[in-house]
Amino acid sequence: MQKKLLFTLLAFLLIGFIIVPFATADDTNEIALGVRGSLGASRAGESFQMFEAFGTYQLPWSWKFSSDVVLGTYLEASIGVLNGGGDHAGAFGIGPGLDLELLNGTLEFNIGVNVLGITSHQFGHVDMGSALQFSPYAGVSYRFFEHFVLGYRFSHISNAGIARPNPGINLHIVAFSYQF
Repeated sequence: MQKKLLFTLLAFLLIGFIIVPFATADDTNEIALGVRGSLGASRAGESFQMFEAFGTYQLPWSWKFSSDVVLGTYLEASIGVLNGGGDHAGAFGIGPGLDLELLNGTLEFNIGVNVLGITSHQFGHVDMGSALQFSPYAGVSYRFFEHFVLGYRFSHISNAGIARPNPGINLHIVAFSYQF
């Protein structure tokens, strides 16, 4: 199981070393701060919710396809709580992402993966298997009034097979943020 985790981390590093040299550096590093919460999920009869405060930092590498279509990179960090089965756990996450900005950044599609640390992996009778979890996601957001952003993301949380059991949960998440 440790070999699988090490292989995954090395693959991400290799991909980074291949992609980064082909990106263009950009001096505009946008920062966004916000809150998000899940609409609820169910696993093995237990109900799950997640609530977080988060921040994103636009990394300097991007690809401009036209005047209003840009593929960018960002780093995201979050702190929050995961509730399920009457139990609560702190959740701390960090990870990279890609965003495809359309219409001068008004509409944005994003994908990424966060590495999560949770303070407990037992939620009612659901055992998440490990304090280390991974959360790949895909989402869409809409910027309005220049700095305010409303978003939706579909996120999966599991330990990626590094521990047993590995039930995983799927969350529908709504977010609100302010872009500086």
